[in-house]
Amino acid sequence: MLDDRLDFAVFNEGHPHPHLTYEDLLREEVLLVLPPDHPLARRGEARPGFNYPWMDLRLLAREPFVLHYPEQTTGRIAQDLFDFYGIRPPVPFRTRNTQVCAALCQQGLGACFLPQRYVQALYPQQPPPCFSVGEKGAFSQLTIAYRKGAYLPAYARAFIRIAREYA
Repeated sequence: MLDDRLDFAVFNEGHPHPHLTYEDLLREEVLLVLPPDHPLARRGEARPGFNYPWMDLRLLAREPFVLHYPEQTTGRIAQDLFDFYGIRPPVPFRTRNTQVCAALCQQGLGACFLPQRYVQALYPQQPPPCFSVGEKGAFSQLTIAYRKGAYLPAYARAFIRIAREYA
């Protein structure tokens, strides 16, 4: 975008660039997902303001995790949560693919973090044990970004309008 090869991009922004304008589309909760037979699968607690049972991540300090890489949004969120709680759980698997993360988790190879919409799409009938985490929850922000002061063609403005309406 900065060198005019793209008019806009849609992504989860973690570190805003000063030469880009961002328009928020969707704020989505990132959930802790456990294998169905995990001993902690029934340990979540109801808390006001959370849509899912809440789990203290310190309970999983020694449990294996299947994670995205740290440069990916979900991987960064996981690392930030681990840092906040002062834990270093083992990570036997890292992947860039969310479906692989979910599949390895469901095979009992470790807990994982998944965006709420992925959980709903992957498991429409029978979702795995899912939990809210963090003091105020963990969230990612889907945005559309474009160069500050750049001319946006009509198709780009239309796409941005439709994306906002859809989100």
